[in-house]
Amino acid sequence: MINVRVSLYMGVALTLCPFVAFAQGTTKQVLTGYKCMMLARQYTGDGPIPPPVPVYDGPSSGARQIGVAGGTVIVPALAQPVDGRVTMVRINGEKAWIDASQIVAWHAKADPSATCRPVILPNGRYGTDGGR
Repeated sequence: MINVRVSLYMGVALTLCPFVAFAQGTTKQVLTGYKCMMLARQYTGDGPIPPPVPVYDGPSSGARQIGVAGGTVIVPALAQPVDGRVTMVRINGEKAWIDASQIVAWHAKADPSATCRPVILPNGRYGTDGGR
């Protein structure tokens, strides 16, 4: 039972956090002018898993959905909502738009001193790492 629970939690963590650079020294360069945000509704282990948060190809209400957000979202440091959405950077570097109401300032409840930095990884993908 415990192994099933651990596997479930690991699967959820990997699903919700695709931007994390797990090993130190794997970052290529810090992405200046951007900051980390996180989804407003995170899975806490209690109750149902929140539904995926859609991302769009534009800020308008008629924009096409092009995917879903991971647990950590990279946005411009001075992002201003347009029609209720803010621009974000996807893992492949493409721009997308997410509803501003779906994201909050990045924080780690388990470690209030933890930080998050947007980076470009050695493989050219966009991600994050701890900024200590």
